[in-house]
Amino acid sequence: MLIETLERASQLVLPTKGRISKANRIQSFSISITSIILVIIICAIGISLSSWIWCLLVLAIYGLAMAAFVFMRKSKTAIPLQSAHLQLSLFLRAENNRFYIRNGVELRPGFLAKWIEVSAIESKDPSVVIQNIV
Repeated sequence: MLIETLERASQLVLPTKGRISKANRIQSFSISITSIILVIIICAIGISLSSWIWCLLVLAIYGLAMAAFVFMRKSKTAIPLQSAHLQLSLFLRAENNRFYIRNGVELRPGFLAKWIEVSAIESKDPSVVIQNIV
């Protein structure tokens, strides 16, 4: 029973989490590429002008631009993260009401819906609880 619940929960949250992980990979890739371009630009400025102030200015502009980019990406992925956590919470609440609370077990979503916490709500023998839910 627990395995079936975990599989259904994974199927429920997978599309949302997939979009978020794809966005995070794109963000990491774009930051890596722009960092390489930045190093090339700073080297070119340093060689041609021989002044470190221009290099520092370019570096500061890049830092501000990347901070703004990361902030915008995080604000766009916050709503899908909240949605995934809410979906998982509602699903686990329904599963608790349907089966698990009667058997002395409670399922709860973990941080950012990355895992599911399984906890015993009654002081029963752990082997009996495990036999009931598996």
